[in-house]
Amino acid sequence: MADFGNLSKYYIAKQRFIQYNSGDRTSSDLDVNKDDVIDEKDLTDIANAIRKAQTKEGNIFDFNHDRKINKDDWDFFQNYLNGYDVDDDVTISDEEKQFLQGQTNAFRNAVIEQLKKDGFTGEFDGVQFKNGVRLQGSKIELAFDMNKDGKVDEADWDLIDTNKDGKINSAEASAVREQRGANLDIDVTKADFFKFADFDVNKDGKIDEKDWKSLDTNKDGKIDNDEAASIKEQYGLEINKDVTKDNFLK
Repeated sequence: MADFGNLSKYYIAKQRFIQYNSGDRTSSDLDVNKDDVIDEKDLTDIANAIRKAQTKEGNIFDFNHDRKINKDDWDFFQNYLNGYDVDDDVTISDEEKQFLQGQTNAFRNAVIEQLKKDGFTGEFDGVQFKNGVRLQGSKIELAFDMNKDGKVDEADWDLIDTNKDGKINSAEASAVREQRGANLDIDVTKADFFKFADFDVNKDGKIDEKDWKSLDTNKDGKIDNDEAASIKEQYGLEINKDVTKDNFLK
C-alpha cells in the first residue's frame, strides 16, 4: 500500500529543525522527547528523524515500500501532489506546497537513475528510454539542451546565463543541476561552455577520460568510421574519424 508516511515525517522534522535553529524555541512541538525542556537533546532527535526518513529502508520517495524509487512512486506522487496535507493539520499551507514542488526535480532524477539501473525501455515524464539509455527521438538527450530542441546552442546558453554576465555563478549552476541533472563549474564562460556542452557525455560539467571512453568503444585511441557513425546515431553529434584522444581532450 502506498503512503506519504516518510515524506510527512521528513517534512515535519525539517520544519522543526528550521524553527529550532532560528532561535524561536517556544513551540511545544520542539519538545520531541517530552521532558518539558527544549534543548540539544531535542535537536538531536529531530536530526535523527530527518536521517531516518532518508535511509534506504525508509526513503521519502519510496511510497510503495519496495526499496526502489520508481515510476509507481512517481505516479502516486503526481496524483496527490496538489492536494496533500503533509503535516496532517487539515489545511495545505503555501510552505507545504513549496516543499512538495521543491522535491519534484530531486524525485524525478532519482526515478531516472533507477530506470537506468533497471535497463528500462519506454517513456517516463516525457523522456524516452531504451535499455536504460535516455533518448530524445533517436538521440541520447543532451545534458545542456535546456529548451529541448535537440541541440545545444545560443538559446540554451541564454537560458543558463540568466544574469547575462557571460559566466556561470553558483545559483545558475544549481538551477542547471536541478533542471537537467547536469553539472557546471562556477565561472565557466560562454566559450568554455560550447567546448564541452555537446560531448560531455556523462554530464559532469567537463570533458575528460570518462567521456572519451564512452566514444572510443574499441579502445584503440582514435575514432574510426563505425564509432563516428554510432556517435552520430546515439548522440546526434558529428565527430571526424581519426580524432585521437589527445585532440579530443584539448
